[in-house]
Amino acid sequence: MKQKSKLVNNPVSHPAHYTSHPSGIEAIEICQWMSFCLGNVMKYIWRADLKHDAMEDLSKARWYLDREIWKRLSALKKKSPRKYEFYKKLLTSSFVNKKKTKRSKVNGDK
Repeated sequence: MKQKSKLVNNPVSHPAHYTSHPSGIEAIEICQWMSFCLGNVMKYIWRADLKHDAMEDLSKARWYLDREIWKRLSALKKKSPRKYEFYKKLLTSSFVNKKKTKRSKVNGDK
């Protein structure tokens, strides 16, 4: 692993929000072994508190996670229709939708 002191002050390959995680590990050291969408989920969660807008990074992570889930759900449709129906029902259940609705009302969202 590279020493942290060598990584500091390189705005191209090692910006501060890449190298300032308390572990000293850059997200890419882990994410490079994952699929594109899952790697991005990990990257945005990893760096969320290291940049100015954690909510933006967490929203990006969720977007990539949703994309990965629906991609895998589509693949299940052919391989295992029973599992497909189970997960589709779970992901679109009224419980999930009600939970979102309650949270929105509490926060005053429209």
